[in-house]
Amino acid sequence: YVYIESQKLAEQYGADIELISAGTQELKLDGIKIISKLNKCNLDEVLYIEDLEDTVKFLKSNGINVINVNEIK
Repeated sequence: YVYIESQKLAEQYGADIELISAGTQELKLDGIKIISKLNKCNLDEVLYIEDLEDTVKFLKSNGINVINVNEIK
């Protein structure tokens, strides 16, 4: 499933978009922080796209630049 979703993202948005998956909101937050450090960028330079509104609210409350997938046009 993740491979198929990753292919869809690459087709629609190019190869610069990466799909990551985590089982909990806290793991998603940790993953975003790790990605930020690995890429030597600030958290506000990472755009996280999420499909669950509860997770969007959680990540925003933790200072993450996040939008709901339904906001993409």
